[in-house]
Amino acid sequence: MSSPYPLSADRERERLKVLESYQVLDTGDEAIFDAFVNLAAELADTPIALVSLVDENRQWFKAQRGLTVRETPRDQAFCAYALDDRVTTLEIEDASTDNRFSANPLVTGDPGIRFYAGFPLIAPGGARLGTICVIDRKPRTLTDGQRDALTALSHAVMAVLDARREFYNLFESAQLDMLTFDATNLKINFASAGAAKHLGYDHRELIGKHIAELYDSLSESRMMAAVETMRSGQAWVAETQARRRDGTSFPVELRADISGVDGEQKVLAIAADISQQVGYRRRLDLLSRAMNETAEMLRIFEVDEKSGQLRLIYMNDAFERVTGWRPADAVGRTLDDFRFAMPDDDGMRRLREAIAAGLSAREQVVAYRRDGSGFWALRSCTPIRDVRGGVTHWVFVERDISEEVEETARLEEQNERLAALARSSREIVAALDGRRLVEFVGSGAEAVLGATGAFSPNWATGTSSR
Repeated sequence: MSSPYPLSADRERERLKVLESYQVLDTGDEAIFDAFVNLAAELADTPIALVSLVDENRQWFKAQRGLTVRETPRDQAFCAYALDDRVTTLEIEDASTDNRFSANPLVTGDPGIRFYAGFPLIAPGGARLGTICVIDRKPRTLTDGQRDALTALSHAVMAVLDARREFYNLFESAQLDMLTFDATNLKINFASAGAAKHLGYDHRELIGKHIAELYDSLSESRMMAAVETMRSGQAWVAETQARRRDGTSFPVELRADISGVDGEQKVLAIAADISQQVGYRRRLDLLSRAMNETAEMLRIFEVDEKSGQLRLIYMNDAFERVTGWRPADAVGRTLDDFRFAMPDDDGMRRLREAIAAGLSAREQVVAYRRDGSGFWALRSCTPIRDVRGGVTHWVFVERDISEEVEETARLEEQNERLAALARSSREIVAALDGRRLVEFVGSGAEAVLGATGAFSPNWATGTSSR
């Protein structure tokens, strides 16, 4: 087969540098990427779909459906051909008859690839990281609609990768280290570049290490107790010593929380070196508070082609925490299923009008929990379009604002009372002439002082007797 290395040496070095900046290679499973490959396989009606990233000597799968392997050698990678800028979509109808691939072990052996279609993942600067691809074991082609939808999906995957990189860069710029580890076996499945550097490792070398290998006093029993604390909804904070690769150590504050569903729970830990900057603790608290304030609920709905209804295909942990909906119960339901046949409020009516027009919108609405109870939410909806401009999906982002609404209502009620009191005071003053006003005040003084005649106006002389 011909060489799948279409770039010059300089451009390939730059491409690998960009790929490394995303800190995604060899990281664990993430629900959003699993949702992408599931959606790709459904759109293309193929048994196999992958988010494939092409490294120096291999292609590595961030998410896969229909395959059990996590990587293959780069010289066998179909996706490597999509690194060429001239390739918009790499589509192979029958690999067994294509001179580039007919001798490829992935064609002659397992998984027996015949059809392949790869849609490049292109970083903002133009570097190609890999593809989202669909694969079949029989020859076939895609329809124009499928190509358009998968192209749009490749843009969505890249948008998530970009947002993910910006999120991790936030910690780097704040000089905070981040790790994630499995809540059951306590083994690390991600470490930020900053964390690895401070500990003296390449960030990929930390994958699979037990958390206790890096931080003193975090024994198995202590960490399992910490995980139970997190599962109860409380963040876990501790001070400990971080051990560098060379055996030296430095004090850190660890702040950890848990996320994930269906038993695959991960712990997110943020570490701050408290030996070098006293201000780290304060910055950590502020960042943690900001993260809590901006932990908004996220849902992705697919537009049903026949009915036009919005059907849920993805929800994040925050939506489950706030509403009580579990993914197993919620995914596949329509937008109206989450409203329990309740009539639309003004905000929801305006959102429906925006959705019907294919426009983004943001409104205050009444949302509903799994038990049917309502709460005020600030909800925005944003359409995802295919290359022809048709809306295929909607992204809903919302935040519980019940306390803000209640506080606003309380203040409005208080203001109304004060306004009514002011009006009453003006009416009282206007109703009393000067003499009656003095008599009114005098009688009040006598009632308070318990004396009579202590304050008697003398209208003839303009004086008062005391």
